[in-house]
Amino acid sequence: MSELFAHQAELPAEFANFVSYVGPNEIQRAVEKVIRKLASFDEAPRQVFGTRYFFHEEIAHYTDNSQPFQINIRSASAIRAASFIAGTNRARLAMTESEASHFRGMILDNMKPDRDFRQIEHEMRCYIHFRQKGHNVRFADLGQGGAYDFLCESGKDSFEVECKTVSQDTGNPIKSETVASVAQLFATLVADRHQELASGIFVLKFDSEPKASNEVSAALKSILGDLSLKPRAYHDGSITFLPRPHWNACINWLTRQAVQEMVESDSDVTGQHCFTRSGANLVGLTLVSDRESELIERVTGVIKKAADQLSGKRASVIWLHFVDLPESDFLALAHFAMNAQGHGLNALVGNALVGRGTKDRNHINAVMLSAEAGGITHRPALDRQLILARSASVNGPVYEMQNNRARYALSNTTL
Repeated sequence: MSELFAHQAELPAEFANFVSYVGPNEIQRAVEKVIRKLASFDEAPRQVFGTRYFFHEEIAHYTDNSQPFQINIRSASAIRAASFIAGTNRARLAMTESEASHFRGMILDNMKPDRDFRQIEHEMRCYIHFRQKGHNVRFADLGQGGAYDFLCESGKDSFEVECKTVSQDTGNPIKSETVASVAQLFATLVADRHQELASGIFVLKFDSEPKASNEVSAALKSILGDLSLKPRAYHDGSITFLPRPHWNACINWLTRQAVQEMVESDSDVTGQHCFTRSGANLVGLTLVSDRESELIERVTGVIKKAADQLSGKRASVIWLHFVDLPESDFLALAHFAMNAQGHGLNALVGNALVGRGTKDRNHINAVMLSAEAGGITHRPALDRQLILARSASVNGPVYEMQNNRARYALSNTTL
C-alpha cells in the first residue's frame, strides 16, 4: 500500500493550494479546537487517542515551529499529512465545482474534534493507490455516480471501490474518549493526594453505558480520599482497589519497559487502563464493562454495509483499514488467516459475503484489509530539475481476499 508524497521543496506550494481550497480560517479553527482539547490532557491520557489527531498536530507543527513549512521526512505522521494534502490537490483537479465543494465539506467535517480524520485519510490513500495502478479514479459519491466511494476505469474495464475503517472503538463498549477523560481525572486526583498510595489497581466497573459522568468522578474522589480505600458503589457501577504490594517502589528499580510489561501481564488489567506513580509506587486504573466487545459482529456489519453501498452492476472491491492496529499484529492475523483453512479473517469476510442466510453479495470481487504501517520507506528519486533527491512514503501491509463466486471478472493485476 503506497502513498503519494510531495517533494519537500514543493510542499509549501502544495500546502498553500490546499489551504486556499479548504479555507485558511476554517482550517485554523479546526486545528485550534483539537489542540485545545489535547492540551487539556496530560501526556499519558492523551496517548489513548493514538494517531487520531495526527493531521491537526502536523498542520500546527508545520506552521508554528521554529522552522515553519519544513517537513520532517523521518516522521510517519508528517508524511501522511503531506500525502493527504498532495493527494487532495490532485483529486480536486478532476472534480466539478459542486463535487469540489462537497469534498471540502467532508474534509472540514472530518477535522472536527469528535470525528476521526483517519477515515477520510483512508479514502485518499485508496484514491492514490488506484491512481498509481494506472486507473482513472472518480469520486462517485460526490456527484450522482452512486453511494460508493470510487469508480475506477482502465480502458474498457471498470470497477467500484468502497472504503471503510475500523478503530479501537469499533464494537468496544468503552470508547477511547471515556478512557482519556477518566484517566485524566484519575491522574489529577492521585497527584493532588497528600499521602502516598500503596501500589495497586483501581477497577472501575460499569453496570450500564460506560461513560465519564459526575457519578464516576464523585466515586473516584471518594475512594481516593479515604485512607482505607474501601470499595465504592455508585448509581451505574462500582470501584474496587486491588493491592499489589510487590509493585511498591518498582519505579526505583525497573525500567519503563519492564514496568509496562509487568502491568500488561497482570490478569486484572484490561485493554482500557492507565497508570501513574504515587511517590515511588505504581497505581493504575482499569475500566471494565458488563458488555463484551462486539468487534467481530461490527466488522462483519461494516463489510455488509460496504457491499450494499456498491451498485452490484459491475466488479467491486471493499477496502477495510484498521486505523490503529500495528503492522506486526495485522501480519500475525494475516498469516493465521492464510494457514487457518477458512478461519480468522477469511471466515469473517466469508460470513459477510457468502455466509449462511446472507443475501447475494457476489458482486464483490475482493476484500482488501490493511493496517498501520510499521515504518517509513526512503528511496532515491529525481526531482523536476533532475537532481537526485530523497523521497519518502508510508507503506503498510495489505491482505487481499478474493471471492471465488464473484459474478464479474476482475484482473488479478488490477488491485
